[in-house]
Amino acid sequence: MKIKVGIVGATGYTGEELIKTLQYHPYVELSFATSNSHTGKKLSELFPSLSKWRNLSLIESKPESIGDVDVVFLCLPAGESFKFAKYAISQNIKVIDLGPDFRFLNPSNYQIWYNTEHTLPELLEKTAYGLPEFFRDKIKNAQIIANPGCYPTSILLGTLPLLIENVIEADYIISDSKSGMTGAGKTPLQRTHFVSANENINLYSPGRSHRHVGEIEEKLFLLTGKNTKVLFNPQTVPVNRGILSTTYCKLKENTDKNIVYNIYEHYYGNEPFVRLAKDFYPDLHIVQNTNYCYIHILQPESTQFLVIVSVIDNLGKGASKQAIQNFNIMFDLEETTCLI
Repeated sequence: MKIKVGIVGATGYTGEELIKTLQYHPYVELSFATSNSHTGKKLSELFPSLSKWRNLSLIESKPESIGDVDVVFLCLPAGESFKFAKYAISQNIKVIDLGPDFRFLNPSNYQIWYNTEHTLPELLEKTAYGLPEFFRDKIKNAQIIANPGCYPTSILLGTLPLLIENVIEADYIISDSKSGMTGAGKTPLQRTHFVSANENINLYSPGRSHRHVGEIEEKLFLLTGKNTKVLFNPQTVPVNRGILSTTYCKLKENTDKNIVYNIYEHYYGNEPFVRLAKDFYPDLHIVQNTNYCYIHILQPESTQFLVIVSVIDNLGKGASKQAIQNFNIMFDLEETTCLI
């Protein structure tokens, strides 16, 4: 039996990744896809390599466009998911939101970091944060899944086990993250033009000014009870896709790195998409076009510092493929279905 799926905002990078991955899902039927900029065009005109749904025509993005489906994926900017989620839930349709509108458990945090009011706080109790390694049980029964941000996914997977186990100091963590250009979206920015991005690294929203800081801090507090401050320096690099986050923490004691790896093994040993890179430095090539996160740690000699290197694909584990992982959990399917 097929699960009927709709995608709102199907022609951005995350929507495209969803369609191209879901075409291999044995239980999915794509019922509709929306795009205001390409309304009326067939998917084959935009994505010629598609093997399925080539003749499906894109329709206008409006709540009433959500037809008779079981679940809708929302691939929309901040503030745009509310009206679609409200309509979908009223029709008993489940929602997987790849944008930020439902990522905060506390609506006042959303207002602080996105400078706009959260208009549907009553739906937050129906929402699960879509980081499966820590919220799997809630995801199974949620009506809305808030797919995590790409940077938060890479940083949370690296730090959460160590903070929960009280191995590292909770006051501050410092993270330097480098992202491929697709992380900036399709809408052109000055720093994403070829002449600005090529042969260059662009720092933006450094320190505590990036919106993902609030998301990371709220989840760290939710799972550890600790008020951790995050200093975060994101950068874009001239590659298509991938994120490499280097996070600096202070150990509470001179803990041997083998003990740290044992903690990761405890949390991730049975996880299908988190792998430990004990004997090599992970890079973007090993995660591009996958749903994997690789983690490596460095322990500088004669210091109490620990360096966590975590690598994901910003469109994979950082967005669309993690959304499909959440979809599989939500509908009680094998979690790895159509994912690598």
